Amino acid sequence: MRGASRVVQKYVERPMLLHGRKFDIRLYVLCAGWAPERLWLYDAMLLKVCSEPFCLERLGDRYRHLTNCAVQKENVKPKGAKEEAEQLWSSERFRDHLRVNGYGARAWEDEVLPAIRAVVVATLASTQASSSRLGQQQRQRSFECFGLDVILDETLRPWLLEVNESPNLRNHGAEVLEPMLDSLLDVVLGAERDEDGSVGCWQCM
Repeated sequence: MRGASRVVQKYVERPMLLHGRKFDIRLYVLCAGWAPERLWLYDAMLLKVCSEPFCLERLGDRYRHLTNCAVQKENVKPKGAKEEAEQLWSSERFRDHLRVNGYGARAWEDEVLPAIRAVVVATLASTQASSSRLGQQQRQRSFECFGLDVILDETLRPWLLEVNESPNLRNHGAEVLEPMLDSLLDVVLGAERDEDGSVGCWQCM
């Protein structure tokens, strides 16, 4: 099968957990140009937490293993049941969680975020060949927003789960999405950058 495309997958058996529950991190990436791609990462992210405790012996239980919000909302708890872990965290809250739970004062800034940036760059760089076949000249004045989901293992290493070409911007995380959309057009329209090269909360990579 010379020339055939393949996808290699691995289940992360030892993910980092929040209150015993699996989670992933949704990040938003703006591609504001093609050939070469100009990538921007929104610095506020969302953590989607499973509604049931993680358990490798129960791989068929989607509420323990699938962090997708559409899946988790199907897990209806009895009235009055105590929710042990909130299912949507901000990256700012997660940063504080790392700090107070022994990962270090700057674990987010010095370990997690640089590793996530490397995953983003490698992932989007892999589209260069296909975008050239689609006709880069036709896309010079276009932009696209992607939603990437990553999971952290117990060493804080990020693993890419999926890339969403048309991420859902309506159903959850309004505190992150509303300011993100407000500043997205500033990036696209070429607003003046801050001293660190950012535009609002969008960081140029």
